[in-house]
Amino acid sequence: METTVFKLREFCGKAVRVMSGLGFLAAAFASGAVSIATEEVKQAPAKRPVTVPDGIAMTHLADPDYWVGEPSKGRVALFSPDGTKFVVSLKKGIIESDTNEYSLLLFQTAEAFKSPRPEVVVTMVTSSSRDGLHKVKWLADNETVVFLGERPEELTQIYKINSRTRHLEQITHHATSITDYEVSPDGETFLFKADPESGARPNAQRTYLRREVAITEQRLEDLLSWEFATPTGQEVFWQNGHNPPRRISFGTEYEHPGQLLLMSNGRFALVTVMGGDIPKSQATSSEALVDTVGGLSGRSARPTVCLKYDSMTQSVTPLIDVPIGFIGVIPAASGASVFLQAYLEDGNKDGKREKQDLEVDMTTGAVRKLSPGEWPKTTSATPPIEVTLEESLTVPGKIYVREMKTGQRSQLLDLNPQFRELDLGEVRTIEWNVAGIPVIGGLFLPKGYRPGSRYPLVIQTHGFHPERFAMDGMEDWHSAFAARAMAAKGIMVLQAFQLKDRDESYPKVREDKTFGETPMERFMKFAALAYDEAVAYLDREGEIDRTRVGIVGFSRTVCFVGHALTHTKYQFAAASLVDGIDCGYFQYLIYPHAAVELSELNGGQKPFGPGLQLWLKESPSFTLDRLTAPVKLLALTRKGILEQWEWYAALRGQGKPVDYTFLPEEDDNHLLTKPWECQLAQQGLIDWFVFWLKDEEDPDPTKQEQYLRWRELRKQQSALQPNANDRAQRN
Repeated sequence: METTVFKLREFCGKAVRVMSGLGFLAAAFASGAVSIATEEVKQAPAKRPVTVPDGIAMTHLADPDYWVGEPSKGRVALFSPDGTKFVVSLKKGIIESDTNEYSLLLFQTAEAFKSPRPEVVVTMVTSSSRDGLHKVKWLADNETVVFLGERPEELTQIYKINSRTRHLEQITHHATSITDYEVSPDGETFLFKADPESGARPNAQRTYLRREVAITEQRLEDLLSWEFATPTGQEVFWQNGHNPPRRISFGTEYEHPGQLLLMSNGRFALVTVMGGDIPKSQATSSEALVDTVGGLSGRSARPTVCLKYDSMTQSVTPLIDVPIGFIGVIPAASGASVFLQAYLEDGNKDGKREKQDLEVDMTTGAVRKLSPGEWPKTTSATPPIEVTLEESLTVPGKIYVREMKTGQRSQLLDLNPQFRELDLGEVRTIEWNVAGIPVIGGLFLPKGYRPGSRYPLVIQTHGFHPERFAMDGMEDWHSAFAARAMAAKGIMVLQAFQLKDRDESYPKVREDKTFGETPMERFMKFAALAYDEAVAYLDREGEIDRTRVGIVGFSRTVCFVGHALTHTKYQFAAASLVDGIDCGYFQYLIYPHAAVELSELNGGQKPFGPGLQLWLKESPSFTLDRLTAPVKLLALTRKGILEQWEWYAALRGQGKPVDYTFLPEEDDNHLLTKPWECQLAQQGLIDWFVFWLKDEEDPDPTKQEQYLRWRELRKQQSALQPNANDRAQRN
């Protein structure tokens, strides 16, 4: 919309100048002038095409939940308790230093409509893949802000800063990165969760342990890296003032601490953990009670238990003797009790459980059932203004303020004014049908788009958000997507897909057994069919050259794309698979914690006995003989190399073109954030598809080795071409 308005203003401005010129010409003719001498109409400077660095340097909201797709509503500004001021957290990549810069901006509520210059309270720069500034909280003094922060070559710690004096203080100096915390209103007591220390890595001293190591829950890649510790989740600590933190021990019965809650008096803390095994009849009384990851790991259902920590006695006890969900737990203002919902036995013989509103005394543990209307209402003051992020598929984000009473609205921040210099291209929302179910996707049109011309196409998977602006695709995940930069190279890009009417269509797909035996398998096969139908739709519309179509799988959709490459009739011209579940036999063997999920994706059977026959038919790894597209595999860490090793080995063994690269980083960075990693992954993706779909190479001399490999792959592909129709006949 804004692009259209800008073009309209530009057109109107030119029209005024032209009309003025016509008046001048009339006067000239009237005076007998024979020469036409008008001032040259000033043309707007040409906009340059989008490149990969433009997306990396883009300014975003720093909220981690927004980054993974949650709505921006309620995440843009954090008001002080008295509502007189608010802060906004932003992030951007700094390519030159290979860092990410996080800024905390302060605004006075009373000045928000006067085009205020933002006050930068603090800037944190991180050289790791972790967030540099997040989980921001105000203290009761209306001046102090607490947050999790990180500086170059350091770990994430708790900081606080006075928004008036700008005095910054590091509260914790923990040996590992802190991932979550709660703080008392006075800022004196902290409850925090931190990564466990790494297991023994005796690279230089192979006799360091002098004992056997039991293999239980460790991952194979950790063992190969000499990291032996059994993963037990993160550790929880309680800290008062500048005293050393105390580690809260839950014993062996509980593990994997989750949500945290610190009572206002600082004495009591609540932590959710995974408890012991429970009967399925009890566990299924509420979906909220069961940890689904535990179920998928092949273990029996495990409840979510809320534990109470008393800092005076240093004791840990269950808050209540039944499993509870943590959502909706409200502490009393005094800190003496907590309100929550739990499922209690209703006293009937059938053993069913009924949800009850309860108040639990933190000191005595006494439980009281609440009468209707006793559930506490939130009493936090409503800010006089609303701060929102406004964006669309075609308009980059801007922050606005709105007066709640009058509706007065004003722009507060343009997050990316530099985008005015860019030709962002055109993006459309398109709709097509899959087995009678309408789906939508975002179509990024190539540079110089001309209706009636047919273009190469790349399908980027993992969903579509029509209300969000995207440089790369989805939530601007640099790991595997580069939509606008790729479109600037003359390739049409489809970000796919979203069910048009999710409430109606989701149950249809989930229950439609024509797609598969399990819900997971049904969604996978529906997705693969959706990619095929998208190609058919765009071909009918005359938009694409269907002989030049590529596809990208990332994370979960590696499996979906793998199924499309091996089980559908359409033959893609190139593919890229990045750091994900491939539904393969090798992953089943090396990741026991994901075995149940992989079985669900392959018909609900284990790959042994009768189930093996089903896997031979359904799993992409057993049907790679059907594959015709050259495939680029990318592992985002050195440990991730094992994930797609089966594809690499199988394709190479068959003489089929496959290119496998990895980023040699220690961090577990599934969603890339470090600028150099983002640039390598995205530019490599673009180069790959430009090479296979447009037969073009980047003249950059640093890429010679890359193209030498790919030219050899092209020779392999040419040798396989005479048998390209075999797969279609098998299907």
